[in-house]
Amino acid sequence: MPRKATFSVQPAGWAKSREEWMWLSPLDLVITQQYNNYALIFKVENESEKPSIADTVRQALETTLSQCRHVAGTIEKNEYGDFSIVTKPDSTVPLVVQWLELERYFGIDT
Repeated sequence: MPRKATFSVQPAGWAKSREEWMWLSPLDLVITQQYNNYALIFKVENESEKPSIADTVRQALETTLSQCRHVAGTIEKNEYGDFSIVTKPDSTVPLVVQWLELERYFGIDT
């Protein structure tokens, strides 16, 4: 199995944030559920660079989440019976990092 690490990433500046409620219109509830999965695949020449690359990607995701806070939120019913996207200070998204060695796992000679 490839080496794998999972990080729970919070938006940058999360310690200063407060709970946010973003009201959804009735039309927002009609739209199908959306999952965002992204894969970054590239060759790393130096084995010692892998941890710093993973940390850079984690920091970039933190910054992205601070600008798009709803991505880390959940949909909850509000006090008026409508629905809202709720982002709490402890909201996180998973970041899964896998290190795949082509020769070892796929029999590909590089």
